[in-house]
Amino acid sequence: ADMIETPLFEGKRVRICEIDPEKTAAEEARWTYDLDVASYYRPNAPRPLAAFEIQKFYEGHKKDLESMQVLYFLLRRKADDQLIGFFRVRGIQISHRTAWFDLVIAEPEGQAETEEDALRLALRYLFLEINLDYVTMRLSETRFGMEERLKAAGFSLDVRQRGMVYRRGRTWDLLHYGLRRRSWMQKQGLEVEE
Repeated sequence: ADMIETPLFEGKRVRICEIDPEKTAAEEARWTYDLDVASYYRPNAPRPLAAFEIQKFYEGHKKDLESMQVLYFLLRRKADDQLIGFFRVRGIQISHRTAWFDLVIAEPEGQAETEEDALRLALRYLFLEINLDYVTMRLSETRFGMEERLKAAGFSLDVRQRGMVYRRGRTWDLLHYGLRRRSWMQKQGLEVEE
């Protein structure tokens, strides 16, 4: 399919949607029983959160959202419109064309295929819509599947912070994976501008 005709916010299995804390806080709160997911709402001391705490999280980032310092999206499964995760862009440095992003599929059903589709959509958005040159995702070593999908998409490990995450009774490394636009474009078979 031609890049121009490919929908930006819709993949085979996933749709990227705007956030709506009033309506989705309870569903998002349920995800935080998984501490890996909770750490994206409360990085320093992850724990299960109540719906009002999710709303407070978004209120706390309202200024950043309004000034486009961060971009927050929710992910829905196309088949049944079920809320399944989120995609966030933060640390946007327009002058350097870099940003960090988070991509979490919180619903385990069909997670591998869904993550793959969501990652494809996220990268199209980051490289073709925001026109970034380099993107980084930081994730805990506990997210084995996502790490494999990042490698398959062409990401390389930039930083390994040893023993930074405590989960399931032991410490795990915090990993920073990066991808350059040029590598992504080549992998997609797209023209790479000089």
